Amino acid sequence: MIDEFSFLTAQTEADWRQWQPRNIRISDDGVTLAKEATITTSAYGFESHDFDLNPNGNLVVVGGSGSVGIYVTEQAERKPLTRRGDELAGLDTPDAVGSMRTHIYVLDSDANRIDAFSRQHRRHEWTAPLDIEPVAVIGSRRRVYVLHARGDDGAVRAYSPTQHGETVFRGLVSPIDMSISPAENLYVLEDRGDERTVVRIQSDTGRFDSQRSRVEVDLPDGFTPESIGVEGEDTLLFAGRTTDGTALLVEANPTEQTSKQFTLPDTVTTELLSGAGTDKNERVYLRTPDGDAVSVRKEFVNQKDPENTRYEGRMTRRFDAGTRGEQWHRMTLDIEQRDPNTRVDVNYFATDSAIDGVDDLGALSIPDKQVEELEAAGIEGLWDLIQHTPEEIRGVLPTTPEAQIETLLSEANERIESVFEQRADIKEAHDPTDMLLKDATGRYLYVQVRLVGNRHASPRLKSIRAYCPRRSYIGYLPEIYQEMSARSEFLSHFLSIFESVFLDIEQGIGRRSKYFDPQEIPIDYLPWLNEWLAVQMGDSWPEAARRELLSRVPGLYQKRGTKEGLKELIQLYFEHVDLPERSWERSLVHIERRLQSLIEQGYLSTRDGVRDIEQYRERSRQLTADTVYIVEFNHFEVIETNAQQQQYEQRLGHPKWFQVLLQPWVPDRHVSAIESIVESNKPVYTDAEVKTLEERYRLGGDTYLGINTTLPTREYEIGETTLGQETILYPNQ
Repeated sequence: MIDEFSFLTAQTEADWRQWQPRNIRISDDGVTLAKEATITTSAYGFESHDFDLNPNGNLVVVGGSGSVGIYVTEQAERKPLTRRGDELAGLDTPDAVGSMRTHIYVLDSDANRIDAFSRQHRRHEWTAPLDIEPVAVIGSRRRVYVLHARGDDGAVRAYSPTQHGETVFRGLVSPIDMSISPAENLYVLEDRGDERTVVRIQSDTGRFDSQRSRVEVDLPDGFTPESIGVEGEDTLLFAGRTTDGTALLVEANPTEQTSKQFTLPDTVTTELLSGAGTDKNERVYLRTPDGDAVSVRKEFVNQKDPENTRYEGRMTRRFDAGTRGEQWHRMTLDIEQRDPNTRVDVNYFATDSAIDGVDDLGALSIPDKQVEELEAAGIEGLWDLIQHTPEEIRGVLPTTPEAQIETLLSEANERIESVFEQRADIKEAHDPTDMLLKDATGRYLYVQVRLVGNRHASPRLKSIRAYCPRRSYIGYLPEIYQEMSARSEFLSHFLSIFESVFLDIEQGIGRRSKYFDPQEIPIDYLPWLNEWLAVQMGDSWPEAARRELLSRVPGLYQKRGTKEGLKELIQLYFEHVDLPERSWERSLVHIERRLQSLIEQGYLSTRDGVRDIEQYRERSRQLTADTVYIVEFNHFEVIETNAQQQQYEQRLGHPKWFQVLLQPWVPDRHVSAIESIVESNKPVYTDAEVKTLEERYRLGGDTYLGINTTLPTREYEIGETTLGQETILYPNQ
C-alpha cells in the first residue's frame, strides 16, 4: 500500500526555509513563534560603589559608605569582610574591590593603597602602595588585575599572594574599562576619540604577550560602549547608549561577527559592575542612579505579531504534485505542545492553476524589464520569488536598490497571504496530527499553518507531510461497494481510518532499520538497544558517549575483562564529558613564575630555568593524556625491600585485587560512572577499587612517581665537569 503513495515533507531547516513565514523562528528542531530579547531586573536592596563576582558565585561589595562585605547569594545575606566588622586595617575610603579564589583585594584611591585579605580566614595580610589612580579592577581565579591610566598611556598590573603590583602589559590608549575571560585573557575597552575599540591581551599560562590584538565586534549603528564584560570565551558584553540616549546591553560574538541587543530600563546605569560579565545564572550586574546594586537576567520571550499584536505566527507553502487533477489524500503533523494554552491551526485548498493572477509577477509594482530578468533566472511567479533570499534576488537584479528588493518581497508575501483571507473554499483544522484532506483536487495544494501561543509558551511544529495521490481500499472491494461509494463518501471516509493505520505501520516497518543503528536510533530507545546488546552501563552517560559505546560494542566485547578493554572504556567516557581545569595546569603557572623569579634573583641560570620548565611542560602533556591508571599486585615485585613491598601489597589485599587510580581533578559524579564501568567489566574472579589521587600528599604516603609526582633532572657544572642530580660528594675524595 505504501508504494501507491508519494508524499511531500517539511522537517529540516532547509525544508522550512521554502515556506513563507511571518513572526516565525526556524531551526533544525522545527518551527516556533519568533523570539525577542528582553531583560528582567532584581534589586538587592543595598547601595554599592563597586563589587566583583567571586569564583564561588558570591559578590564582594564596596558599599556606598565605604563598608566592604561579602554578599552570599544562596543565603541572600551580606556579611562583613573581616571578623571585626567593617574595620579594614585602617582603610578610610575603599572605593574598588577585586576578588580571586583565595584572596580579596580592596583599593583605596585617596590613601593610594591596596590591601589584601584572606577570603577563608577573613583577615588582613598585607598592604601595597598605589601610585596611579585605578580605572578598573577585575579578579580571576589566580590573580587580581588593576587597569591604570596616566593621560593617554594605560597599563595593567597584577596582584596575588606573591605579587604586589607586577606590570603585565603597557601601551594601552586611553583605557576606560577591562574584563577577563575564564582562560584569563584580558579585554580592554579603549576610547580613541573618534571610536571605541576592544583590545585582547592573550594570556599564556599566566604571562602576557607583549603584542596586543584588536578585536573586531559587530555593534549596533550609533551605539557607544561605556563598559565591557566577558561571557565564556566567545562572547563579549557591552553596556552603553545609542545616539538617541537609549541604554543597551549588547551581547557580541567576535568569531561569528554576530550580536544581540537588549534595551536596558531607565532604572539602571550602563556600568557593568561584575568584571567577569555574568555568573553561572547568566546574570549581569549593574547599578541604579542612586547607587543600588541590581542583577539583570537576559532572556528571550515570544514575539507578538506586529500586525495584530497577538502571540501568533503564520507560514504558507504551496505543494506541487506535478500533474493536474491530482487528488490529495491526507496530511500529518508532528506537533509538540507543552502548554495547554497553545494551539496549531491549519488552512488549505487545492487548485490546478495559478490563483486568479495572484501568482503573476506582472501584478507587482515593478517595471517589465525586472519581470523579464526574474523570469530569465527561473523565477516565474510569486511563489518562486518568496522562496529566495534578498541576497539571491539582488544577484538577479544587481541594479535594484536593497530597499526596493525588500519592498518587492514584502508585497509578494502580502498578496499570497491575502488568498487565504478571500477564498470561500478554505478548509480548516485545529491541532491536527493526522487529517484526511477533503475536496482537495488539483496540482497545487496551498497550506497555511498558524501557531498560537503566549509570552513564554509556543507550540513547536517538527514536521508536516502531505500525501498524494488519493487511493482508497474501495478499489479492493466488489463493484457494488464501489458504486455505493460514488453516491456517498461515508464508506470512503470509514475505510480511510484503516488506510491511515496500516500506512503508518508500513512506514514504521520501512524505517525499522534505524532502530538498530546507534547513530540514528531516537534517544528514547537507547535503553532498549543497550538491553538488546547486553550493555549494562551508559544510562547516565552523555548521549554522544552512549551512541559511540553502542557503535564500538563488537570490538569492546573482544577485549572484555582485559586491562586494555577496561582502559579503553574509561577513556571513551572521558572523551565525552567536561573535566575541570587540571591541578597540574594550575601548578605549572606557579612553577613558571617561581623559576622566573629565581632567574631574576640570580639563583638559577637562564639555561637551567628554560630546561626545567620544558621538563615540567612535557610532563604536563603526558599527564593530560593519561587520566586513569591501573595498579596491579605484580607491579610491586620491582620493589627490592620486602618491608616496603609488603606495605604496598597490603593496600591491594591479595593478588586478584587491582586499583584504578583517577587524577585529582575528576569530579565525584564521574568517579561514580567509572566505578560502574569497572564493576561491569572486571574479570569475575577479581576485586577492584576506584581511587582518586590526592591533590596534596606527603612523600611516602600517597606518592606515585611518574603519576602524580615528578622530579626534574638538573645538572651542576663545575668547570668542565658535569655532576648528575643524584651525585654525592664525599670528603677527601
